Amino acid sequence: MNRDYDKKMSHEIFETIHRQSLNLKKLLDELLDLSRIEARAGKDFYMDNHSLKELVEQSCLEAEGAFKGRKVEVKSTGRWPVISCDIDKMRQVFNNLLSNSFKYSPENEKVRLKTSEREKNGIRQFGVSIIDNGIGMTPKQLSRIGERFYRADDSGATPGTGLGVSLVKEIVSIHTGEVEFASDNEKGMVVTVWLPMVKN
Repeated sequence: MNRDYDKKMSHEIFETIHRQSLNLKKLLDELLDLSRIEARAGKDFYMDNHSLKELVEQSCLEAEGAFKGRKVEVKSTGRWPVISCDIDKMRQVFNNLLSNSFKYSPENEKVRLKTSEREKNGIRQFGVSIIDNGIGMTPKQLSRIGERFYRADDSGATPGTGLGVSLVKEIVSIHTGEVEFASDNEKGMVVTVWLPMVKN
């Protein structure tokens, strides 16, 4: 009886160590990635024209594959643009944001994605909004979003490093875009990535 209990305890301890090791590796990888991007200021980004629609669709498929049974509902207001971007870095942006939406929303809820356009400072921008019905954020939490290592849920119940949003904001900034965060009555999140459209 004690032997079986000891085996179970040993297994749980090893599982915890393995999980913490993976979390530490992810933390170090993201910290190195963020430091490298900031130091190089995008000089090593490979910029080219890409279809934003294809890029986002691929990220949706990857997110749905990682979170089995979950779906992204896409609603587009019209044509999708071509954007100038480092496709790997921009894919990292949408993968991160979609992953966050799934992690912080109920398992039976879809994540919605919609598009919009606007003109700001004479530049035509295309917006991709990721919307969930998760726990949301207070105004105080929203004011700190993007700070290194800051996590709105500090209970440890949801895995994460607190660096993902910092990476997202840095990558989008280098692409001369911006990221906006909103939470309606502290329920659910809307994250919009605004990117400049390539002129025809």
